[in-house]
Amino acid sequence: MFKTRLSVANVNARLKQVEGTHLVEFIGFVQVDPERDKRNPSGEFLCACGNKTVKQVGNTLSGMSRSCGCIGRGTVKHGPIASPEERKARVKLRNRYVMMIRRCNDPQAIGYEHYGGRGIKVCDRWMESLDNFIADMGYPEHEKLTIERIDNDGDYCPGNCKWATYAEQALNKRPRSIAHDT
Repeated sequence: MFKTRLSVANVNARLKQVEGTHLVEFIGFVQVDPERDKRNPSGEFLCACGNKTVKQVGNTLSGMSRSCGCIGRGTVKHGPIASPEERKARVKLRNRYVMMIRRCNDPQAIGYEHYGGRGIKVCDRWMESLDNFIADMGYPEHEKLTIERIDNDGDYCPGNCKWATYAEQALNKRPRSIAHDT
């Protein structure tokens, strides 16, 4: 097979320190691709939903791989798998959710200076999970709705956000003189 400096016990100990992972146990190393496995060995993991999955160990320990895929398939806390329509809606909503978080937290993100750079934050509950965001906001009625902060100086949180059209959002902008002063 191949050599690695990591042991099963070592990977399991480090796995317990990975925040937000649903992979609960490392079972052992497996060889998937000899060339790829030289750089980042693969291993079999047990997910909290009960599935076994093969993931690259380094990606799992860094938090890049956090489940067997059940989270991305639209499950809520490892519940039933959603229909294809629900999964598609969830992926679109996840993209909006990720961009909202990036605007507020990533200085490299487009528009950061108008959001995180001004002190706008995403509430802790929504930062915790997409499921919490969906529980509070629901899905938009149609694709053309976007998330809007009612008070432009307020944070992204349940009491300050709604789904709105671009035209509605255009009416809720900061005055230009203020926008350029910040």
